[in-house]
Amino acid sequence: MRQAGRTGAVATILVVDDDERLTSRMVQEFRASGHTCRAQTRAEYVLTEIEANPVDLLILDVMLPGISGFELCRRIRANEQLYSLPILMLSAMSDEEEISHGLAQGADDYVSKPFRFEMLLKRVENLLSTNSHASNLDTMTGLLSAKGVKLEVQRALNTRQTFQLVYVELLHATEFGRIVGEEERAKAIRHVARALQALGEQFHSEPFKVGHLGGGHFLVILPKGSADEYCEKVAKLWREHLPEFYNSIGKGSALAAAQSSRTTPRPFSVPVLDISFFVTSHEPAQSISFRELLDTLSRLRESSRRRGGGVYTDRRI
Repeated sequence: MRQAGRTGAVATILVVDDDERLTSRMVQEFRASGHTCRAQTRAEYVLTEIEANPVDLLILDVMLPGISGFELCRRIRANEQLYSLPILMLSAMSDEEEISHGLAQGADDYVSKPFRFEMLLKRVENLLSTNSHASNLDTMTGLLSAKGVKLEVQRALNTRQTFQLVYVELLHATEFGRIVGEEERAKAIRHVARALQALGEQFHSEPFKVGHLGGGHFLVILPKGSADEYCEKVAKLWREHLPEFYNSIGKGSALAAAQSSRTTPRPFSVPVLDISFFVTSHEPAQSISFRELLDTLSRLRESSRRRGGGVYTDRRI
């Protein structure tokens, strides 16, 4: 009888490496740990193989004959059926630039050779436990999770789409939760999530995806040229809805007082939940990673710290 791995789940793993001695050992070790495992030495056969015989995780060497591991990783992330497949890359090179490059192609993890199998197994089981289909959805909002929306951005990059990326922040959400309560804070976050989803669906064109990054933070993928209109509509809808929301939690008078006050709010007064939008764009001719897009949005966010809600756009594109 096979023994289940430490995650308690039996997974199907494909190892892609032209080192037959190493792959043979990995196959044996994974099978001994309770998983189903098979090997492939040629990257060009992998897409066809896993489309015909699906796997739960791919272990992919960087240096392969013909198509490189990096290129295969990009092709998987661009594939509509396979783009969410967990990928762990292997390489004899361990410098930081190599690792960063591998992760930028869409890999979920990176292990340098030589390695101890116990360590590799632990990394594999961690990926299996954190990359289930359910982990692509956020339980609070029903939107894509942080992982799910990252995969969607990576797919848009690898398929060389033109798109705009919008980081949305519900301002003062943490302070609001501390003063009013976490249940009311979660309610506000869900209200924003519904607005972001509903207004994005009005564009009737791809790409459009919205994910919840946690707290009052969201990431939205939009068609080129639509971000300004989208942000304005979301902000307008939120401002119009705010009195109704505060009334629903018994804080309508506190909102009115805060909005009419021209002085610095008193300590422990209820903050006004405003929204900020940070926008950057991607063109197919650009060679840019998901991390670089986020860095651009982070810089916009930092530069707007003292300016309150509004739309802040990267005008360099």
